[in-house]
Amino acid sequence: MKNVVIPQSIMFEFSHVLIRLVLYPLVTLFYLNEISAAASKIKKTGVIIKYSVFLLGLEWVSDWLGVFNHTNPYLLGSGVFWLGYLMLMLIIMKVFHSKFYKGYHKP
Repeated sequence: MKNVVIPQSIMFEFSHVLIRLVLYPLVTLFYLNEISAAASKIKKTGVIIKYSVFLLGLEWVSDWLGVFNHTNPYLLGSGVFWLGYLMLMLIIMKVFHSKFYKGYHKP
């Protein structure tokens, strides 16, 4: 946790909360929707890469704006984090679908 600093201004703290509670989950929902619609593995891989780069860009834009400051360059670690996050969300979606639709005929 010593790699990032959130400034002590109420506006920066509020912005950080909005980014974490609204923007990232919204982007995650768009990702899950788009990856469900992708037909081939190549398209799914492209969606994963596109959204991991997009989330990485959002994180670094918030760093540039001063909302979420990195104390040292952490580009590779952030990229690995977002890639792992999206893969975890995909696994959770697959497990949820398998449990939810258990016993139903798939179209």
